[in-house]
Amino acid sequence: GHFLANVHYQKAAIEHKCEALIHAIRGGIPEAEDLIIAMGNNPEVGYKLAIETLEQTYGGSQRALKYSLHRVKSSPIVKKGDYASFSSLFRSLRQYLTTTQKYKRGSDFLHHETANIVEGRLGQAYREEFYLWLDTNPCQDRDKEGFSAMDLLRWGEARLKGMARAQEALFMDSVCSSEG
Repeated sequence: GHFLANVHYQKAAIEHKCEALIHAIRGGIPEAEDLIIAMGNNPEVGYKLAIETLEQTYGGSQRALKYSLHRVKSSPIVKKGDYASFSSLFRSLRQYLTTTQKYKRGSDFLHHETANIVEGRLGQAYREEFYLWLDTNPCQDRDKEGFSAMDLLRWGEARLKGMARAQEALFMDSVCSSEG
């Protein structure tokens, strides 16, 4: 993050960026010598390759996890009937769970913490509806902690399907009544 802000995103000659990158990585990163050689042969290509390699090796997964969790945390409180916010929250939750699975970073603790965050983003009416759903939908993998982020995702996606069907029915009713 520090390097990106202070060097990478600045307007400077590629040679200066390469020098700063070499200085930043020398001695601390095992594959630094290969990256430095690549920059020496062709600074523009080598610099881009070095940034991509470092991002994939040292920053990509952590940044993706932080970003996807931030999307969940920054979702607005979803009030009853707010389809757009409800949909956005559960898209963000799916992205977070997919990202944790992709990078094999998910843990029961993280998923419970995330479940608590999502629960806190739901308005009272939706929380009550979710609790009722929990009572009627036993889950083998649910533990003593209560419910998981996957429970919320299952409920949320089922709820979204129901909301979409209801919106479609309202639309069809309005079309039929305007024709008659």
